[in-house]
Amino acid sequence: MDQGYEEFLLGLVLSGMTPGQVKAVLAAKGIPYSEVVMDRVAERISNKLREFKNRELPHDLLALYVDVKFVKVRINEAIVERAVYIAIGVDLDVNKSVLDYEVRDREDLDGWKSFLGGLVSRGVSRVDVIVSDDFSGLDRVVSTLFPSSEHQLCITHLIRNLIRVLPDKEKDELMARVRDLKSSRNVEEEKKAISSLSQLVEPFSPAHAKRLLDAADKYRAFLNFPREVRHYLYTNNTSESFNSTLARFEEELGGYFPSLRSLQVYLYVSIEESNSRWKSRPMSVIRHHSYHLKQLHASRFQVSFDEDFQATAYIFSYTSIPGSPTEALVSPMSAHATAPPFITM
Repeated sequence: MDQGYEEFLLGLVLSGMTPGQVKAVLAAKGIPYSEVVMDRVAERISNKLREFKNRELPHDLLALYVDVKFVKVRINEAIVERAVYIAIGVDLDVNKSVLDYEVRDREDLDGWKSFLGGLVSRGVSRVDVIVSDDFSGLDRVVSTLFPSSEHQLCITHLIRNLIRVLPDKEKDELMARVRDLKSSRNVEEEKKAISSLSQLVEPFSPAHAKRLLDAADKYRAFLNFPREVRHYLYTNNTSESFNSTLARFEEELGGYFPSLRSLQVYLYVSIEESNSRWKSRPMSVIRHHSYHLKQLHASRFQVSFDEDFQATAYIFSYTSIPGSPTEALVSPMSAHATAPPFITM
């Protein structure tokens, strides 16, 4: 088989086709299918993954979305569950992309320490807000590795957790109170919304009600950002978008990945597909406010920007509570801003 055939197969795989779909395309064209060439294609993707896993990551991020997606994989004739840790970053120029992934046996604190520690070792250091679900103990890992960052718990995950413990008749009321939380304009309104949610849940699950109150400060981090961008920061929908792409391949392959090699290949394809989709759909609302967000970042981390950022500056008094930085905005003035392993069977 010539190089053109190999390039053709690589293109089919990177376009999101499963092996069965590749075989169907080849059969329709009267072209034979070669396992040997497909092995070479997998090795080329392995090389791409090594580059991806070893590249330097951006030091400064507006947002870091982290999550775990559980998938089924066939290993040693048994179908088992594996945890895929995912990190997606939005840089200060509002470019969104997958930063890293890690496949582990389970989701636990050791996994989170390893995964987030890996991001730090590769350069990530100054992050305005980290968005995650409420995995027990994750808040301590985040505060240790990113002591100056805000930590926002995902409200979408909160809804899912509470729906499980509430009777159906209470779900409309739940959504109404969640809307109050999302629309909070300040800390006082957020506290009132959290208290209201806790009171709704308490008769059905005192443990969930207490956990909600204990984590109340983690549901208000979005208030420290301009109102227009907050809805991008109080949910982990960005990770959900990537997860749905990976889930699609899992379903098309029969409900599980036939090998770890297959999982790695389609993780790479999911990363490429997601990055391409995000590039074609820029976060225009956040980009419109990128100048102010850079100023908040500079104030939080005491860093300066290059000459491209020297322009009319807005002065913020940055405090996480009780007010938000946008509420401290004053009149503009002229100033310079100072303030993976090899893929194996």
